[in-house]
Amino acid sequence: MEIIYKIYEDYHPSFEYINPICIYFLNTVYNVEIPSKFIQESISFKDSNYILDVHEPSTVFRAIMDDNFEEFVKCSEKEDFQDNDIITNLMYPEEEMSLIELCTYYGSSNCFKLLRSKFQTKLTDSCLKYSFLGGSSEIINECLKYCTLSNECMDFAIISHNVDFISFLLQKQLTINLFNCSCFNNLQAFLIFFDNCDDLNYCFSFSSLFDIPSLCQFFIDKGCDIDAVDEMLQTALFKAASINAIEVAELLISNGADVNYQNEYQETPIFAAASRNHHEMVKYLISKGAAINVTNENGESAFHVAIRFNCEKVVEAFIENGFDPTTKFDDETPMEIAAATEAVDALKVLISHGADFNEVNEKGMNLLHTSAITGSENITKFLIKHGLDVNKLDIHGNSSLIYAIEGNHVDTAKILITSGADIHINNNNKDNLLHIAAKSDCIDMFKYLVTLGLNIDEKNADGKTPIDIAKENDFDDIISVRN
Repeated sequence: MEIIYKIYEDYHPSFEYINPICIYFLNTVYNVEIPSKFIQESISFKDSNYILDVHEPSTVFRAIMDDNFEEFVKCSEKEDFQDNDIITNLMYPEEEMSLIELCTYYGSSNCFKLLRSKFQTKLTDSCLKYSFLGGSSEIINECLKYCTLSNECMDFAIISHNVDFISFLLQKQLTINLFNCSCFNNLQAFLIFFDNCDDLNYCFSFSSLFDIPSLCQFFIDKGCDIDAVDEMLQTALFKAASINAIEVAELLISNGADVNYQNEYQETPIFAAASRNHHEMVKYLISKGAAINVTNENGESAFHVAIRFNCEKVVEAFIENGFDPTTKFDDETPMEIAAATEAVDALKVLISHGADFNEVNEKGMNLLHTSAITGSENITKFLIKHGLDVNKLDIHGNSSLIYAIEGNHVDTAKILITSGADIHINNNNKDNLLHIAAKSDCIDMFKYLVTLGLNIDEKNADGKTPIDIAKENDFDDIISVRN
């Protein structure tokens, strides 16, 4: 973790490229401030008691991690030991892993052999793929006897940077994934693919992902099509934009790369930059003629994509370059998109450029209605803090609180209630909040509302109580509250 922190301190990479668990440790161990969009996930890591050491000492999991045979034997002799135990931990490639899979992942051959010999623990196909990461030839050979090779094995060999494994799997007709080569900075694997491939253009389309101008120049000198594409019709420039490789982008554009080339989703390179908050790249592409009003196959512009991903600097760049900040997408204003997607920072930029904070759509809904529907807690707090009416009704007589309850967004509902939302409201059908919760089978919300003193026997316009609605739909948990 010290190395990760050192890299962060020296280069300040975008959080988009850092594993969420690393973001959590950067925050908790080194007090690095993290964007609001990562806070909720960090809270879940804290609740799960994740630690830098991964596993506590003197546990079977720690013994496997260290391939500590003596400690593993002690653990295996305990009465509660089961060789088919499962560990649930988001720090691993899969949320759930068995002990034997953990052995293959760490290359813990001593613990592996004990499980196989003493407990006859069965191998899984996951064991084989993890073994190419763990790097134990002994484990790999055992797994090959019983498991089926897959392209995932090659993926883990690429991650391990083991050329011998990659060459072996190539002989078994497995394919090198060039995107994974770039993700895990395995240039050697990329060159092995190139050496065994007769499609120069295809290799070139991925070369920009390494952010090495000389590598791209090599392919250009070989006569590659500057707008060569991969299976998704993504050019080298599109990929350069996605990783903010400005120097590479300059090289490609100077050699004639089309800044408005559309991929299979009709997205241009500016989309790749906009969704990742690469505002420098966005500005550069615009300066080279990138169209800012182009839309993808869904009719969404890069500006709207930037809002959805809360890329405030990109939103600012688009507005500064003449994009109309009131442009709707799918009949939603930019403010509504921001409110629905927890994009607080993007919302602030829109407001600073004159967006109407109090806008109401044709359904009579304000931004609080929108944030309540999606349970956007931070947006809800922000809107309330700036004076938006928590009791505004839309044309159906629904308040933002009603929408929060319909979506079972308990925390958002509590924010609204503590901020003065009317808990005794009825919609146009005379449903009270308990009726709303009952219709959606929101048991946690239902119980919470009961504690607030709402009338469980109140009838709506159809003459039905909340419990009547629950009985009609066999919502047993809600019915049990009455009993």
